[in-house]
Amino acid sequence: MKALYILPLFLMLFSCNSKSNTIQTIKDNILQYKADTTVAGNVLPQDILGKEYFQKEYFVIMKNDTSSFSVVITENKISGKMSMRYLYTPYEKIAFSYSSNDTAAVSEYEPVKRFNHKSTYEDQIRELKLILKYASKDFNMSKVSNISFALRTFDEICQNTTKQYIGKYGETFTNGSNGKIVALMENTSLIKNLNNILVPYSLTINKTSMDGLMYYVPDNSKTGTKPIIDGMIILSLVKLP
Repeated sequence: MKALYILPLFLMLFSCNSKSNTIQTIKDNILQYKADTTVAGNVLPQDILGKEYFQKEYFVIMKNDTSSFSVVITENKISGKMSMRYLYTPYEKIAFSYSSNDTAAVSEYEPVKRFNHKSTYEDQIRELKLILKYASKDFNMSKVSNISFALRTFDEICQNTTKQYIGKYGETFTNGSNGKIVALMENTSLIKNLNNILVPYSLTINKTSMDGLMYYVPDNSKTGTKPIIDGMIILSLVKLP
């Protein structure tokens, strides 16, 4: 990976491709899945964060097609505070048990080393809505205080934000660049879609921030691939009045 500009902060990187389509708001009546859809879940080892935390990862499987998009929910057993993280997971995960009585069953999985399907933006929004519905059976989702994700987890948002920033400010980055990137990202449909998804849990996004700004060409990119802007996006949540 060739990093052209980095503001110091460790950032977990996920795969991103080069699509740059205009993002359209996804209407609720499109957010449906077929009867062969499964929401898979996996309890993560305690040694990742410590025994005082409980973590579970969720993702969607349709027939034999496993999504690359995952949601990890973390709960502090002592304070009760909760957070969510969106991830791009490159390797396929196979569910080995599920209830066929549910339209979208919740199951456990075993990871295997096969690359899985990379979801489109529209897929991710649909999957997120479905995942939160079933995660709410394990967690009180109204206690989630923040959501975080690397910008390139949402590939199309990442590409569009990069294009707009470079077109407006060039390949110049200062201490104020984080705020400029957040402002551009907030003009996409992502924030609106996420707020719509959070309504059933009495939550709304109160503040958007960015940390760990990077500008680089992703690993294993084709020759001539342009650099992307990446960084950790943090959405602070509050309860709806």
